[in-house]
Amino acid sequence: MKRISTLLFALCLSAICLSAKDIKTIKFYVPQMVCANCEAKIMKNIPFEKGVKDLKTDVETHTVVVTYDADKTSVEKLVQGFEKFGYKVSTECCKQDCKNVCQKQQCDKPNCQKSCEKK
Repeated sequence: MKRISTLLFALCLSAICLSAKDIKTIKFYVPQMVCANCEAKIMKNIPFEKGVKDLKTDVETHTVVVTYDADKTSVEKLVQGFEKFGYKVSTECCKQDCKNVCQKQQCDKPNCQKSCEKK
């Protein structure tokens, strides 16, 4: 009886290990997201991309944080998901994005803070 229960336990443990997922989180900068309607457009589309597990948006900082299963999708596929409805995104805040955000001083990238201070 002990052998059977030990064997079942080992099988269950190995099944759990095999089903472990590669969950990752990425932060996108979305300069086009400037209002509640823009945010709603993202909330209606991106969660339906394959592998997306969670989504958080912040209009103030123009950011979208996506938690996804890396076994089912990739950053490139997520970027393509945004492009389907005309939004260009990046994983780093670039100087053009900083120009849009500088007035609020909310970009958290060091190079953005420096360029904002120069203005």
